[in-house]
Amino acid sequence: MSHNITFKITFLDYWHLGSGQSGGAKYDSSVIKDRQGFPYVPGKTLKGLLREYAEGEFAKVCFGEQGETRGMCYFSNAYIESSTRAELLKHNHQFLLVDSISATKINDKGVAESGSLREIEVVIPLSLYGSIENVPNEFVSLMSAALKKMKRMGLNRTRGKILLVDMYYNKAKGKTFPHIKIDNFTGGGIDGALFQEKVDTLESFKLKIWLEKGIDKTALEAFEHALCDIANGLLALGGASSKGHGYFQGSITKNGENYDTSRF
Repeated sequence: MSHNITFKITFLDYWHLGSGQSGGAKYDSSVIKDRQGFPYVPGKTLKGLLREYAEGEFAKVCFGEQGETRGMCYFSNAYIESSTRAELLKHNHQFLLVDSISATKINDKGVAESGSLREIEVVIPLSLYGSIENVPNEFVSLMSAALKKMKRMGLNRTRGKILLVDMYYNKAKGKTFPHIKIDNFTGGGIDGALFQEKVDTLESFKLKIWLEKGIDKTALEAFEHALCDIANGLLALGGASSKGHGYFQGSITKNGENYDTSRF
């Protein structure tokens, strides 16, 4: 006996499943869309992601083995809800579902590399619906568990397991430093090489960090070690650290309790 499983995918942030094609003059990469211009998640993508959580007989029967057997289960594409789709299509408002983001490649000096600017098309946070058909009765619970384990998909799905909240400050006091480039041969200032550098002087700030559950113990310890280095003034924040900018000391609170930064 077999069953059909229906599922809902809710994206919490922008997402990008590439179409494999250029976005023309505007985008370096566009998202995959159906014939009516609606972004969706292909069934083969879902199958591949779920396959990562399957093993043994469950993997062999439901997903098949490459070059040998074909899996019993059919994975449908995941689309937006039908009534929402109809309303958007009625007014040709499919474009409201997409946006764009730009990014540049930063080198080891913290400077953007020339010609590295890329603009990609992304889909706004939304929910998609799909189904998995012909799931053998004995594997329904395993398939449902695999669906719940699937947390990310698309571009950058393998990104880190920590979330840092952006910090905004409005009361920072600025300070300006005059500089002049020195001639290495004469030791004097170079004509026209006078420039100014403005920095912010902020007394204190708070940074919140959330960590995903299940992080490897060694990786977690290394991350905490790096935080301690920052709190102890060993690592700088921002640019021009060779000039002494960006160094500070602080304290760490873990789950509401003070953290001993001298433990490492």
